[in-house]
Amino acid sequence: MSPPRRTILFITSPEHGQSNVALAVAGEFVNRGDFEVHIASFKGLSNRIQELNDNVDYDQVIHFHAIAGSSLTEITARKTAQLAHLPGLAGTLDGCDKINFSVLGWKPEEYLRSYRSSLEILKEVNPAVVVADPLLHLGLDAARSLRMRIVILWPVPLKDVVITVQPKAGILWKYPLTGSGYPFPMPWNLIFANIYMVFCFGFIVRFGKPMRDLLHIRKKAGIQTDFPHISPYSKENLHLSPCFPEMDFPLYVPENVISCGPILRQSSTLASCDFALDAWLKQPTVLICLGSHVQAPEDDALQMTKAIQAVFRQFPDLKILWKLKYDWESSRKVKSLLGPLVSSNKVKVVSWIQPEIISLLESGSIVAYVHHGGANSFFEACKGGVPQVVLPQWFDTYDCPSRVEWLGIGLHGSRKVAPKIGATELSSALLRVLRDKGIQSRAKAIGDLCKTTEGREFAHDQIVQYAQTDFLQLGQNSPHILTSQTQLFIDCAISVSCLHFIVQLDQLLCTAEIIPVLSLALICRRTASGGITLRGMLVYEAL
Repeated sequence: MSPPRRTILFITSPEHGQSNVALAVAGEFVNRGDFEVHIASFKGLSNRIQELNDNVDYDQVIHFHAIAGSSLTEITARKTAQLAHLPGLAGTLDGCDKINFSVLGWKPEEYLRSYRSSLEILKEVNPAVVVADPLLHLGLDAARSLRMRIVILWPVPLKDVVITVQPKAGILWKYPLTGSGYPFPMPWNLIFANIYMVFCFGFIVRFGKPMRDLLHIRKKAGIQTDFPHISPYSKENLHLSPCFPEMDFPLYVPENVISCGPILRQSSTLASCDFALDAWLKQPTVLICLGSHVQAPEDDALQMTKAIQAVFRQFPDLKILWKLKYDWESSRKVKSLLGPLVSSNKVKVVSWIQPEIISLLESGSIVAYVHHGGANSFFEACKGGVPQVVLPQWFDTYDCPSRVEWLGIGLHGSRKVAPKIGATELSSALLRVLRDKGIQSRAKAIGDLCKTTEGREFAHDQIVQYAQTDFLQLGQNSPHILTSQTQLFIDCAISVSCLHFIVQLDQLLCTAEIIPVLSLALICRRTASGGITLRGMLVYEAL
């Protein structure tokens, strides 16, 4: 008789931005059949799990466990339906407020209820390894309290994984704060504003009532591990990121943080899952998809329509596929401009795109991808080798345009008006990526890099290895660990998922490195040879 299969438990938030990577890797485990697969989340994810079980022809299914309580989306909706905020200094206080009632929005008794529910699930399943969503603090709390073997599966770039372990307090002066919208490399005149925002976020969020209440209830409940929001990176666990070093700013990355490449769900070709859409996409097409959380107001829809008109004047044979969460036909202004374009079959407007986005991007017809800057959209565009135009809205999405411009694979499409959208700026960015052969070739090169491995498969192999070996031995065979040359550029930036830097102030203020940080910001200069060129950008070296 063969021994019983080991179990693996994925514990994740149900939101698409968090759960997509978990579902992708869980699907790979189901496909391989080497583990019994369980997923714990709030009830909102149950329908997607059922769809997977109904549509996949495997010998086993995913076992779903509902965590009692409310998800982040439900908690945030109690306060606001709109997460958008201004970038930079003007948006600092608003951004802090939205972090407090979204990422830290659980009431103490709600957090404790969901934490205890997670504990019960973990004890019942007794998995060989837990794969945890770093933003679902209560799930990670439960797994750590039970001293489970934990893999932290990040849906975000490397920068957001390792921010708390960067040397020389580089978060203050060297890299733009997430939510700032500042470019990289950061201009001298923005360094002190960046430092100011770091400490504003640090004190307002770290010492705000939501954080204090959660820390108090954790202590009262006997939870002795570090709060995940305070310690997102931990040397005791294996961390997996969908980001290759070549797809992010230069960073110091510890050995237990492994680059897997984009972690996307297995998908069929577009022709096999939506023949009609595939037939429509036979001309060069711009894909516009602003994410599941973005509700376009009338003015944004109007401005985007005007931008589309301007692009058509220069590229009359182009098509536009637009996922628009707005009833444009009820708006006289928008309908008068967009209606004729839809009637001419040059623009297709849909409220939801059923096929996986990657199947569109790999169809060969998409020549530019306009998105809101979410991590999933960024990785999908990278995997597809498609130039990007980014229209950021909040928090981490403001990092994305800085990243794509640093890499030379896209442009910021709303720098002057974000989080709003302007027709002139958007059309200008679109026209440039449609004409710029350099942007197109660099985007293709990133796509070629992403095709060297399949992220979900590589993540599966790393998790299996971790389940049976010490994590310090991992990563030695990975071709994507930073080289010593890359590590000369020790840089950092703020956390994408919930601005985790804020909770390291106690440690930060106790280190001698905080003293020279301002002087370091002032004595950066070019090297004697005139600077080092990396991906076409000039990199500065601190003395």
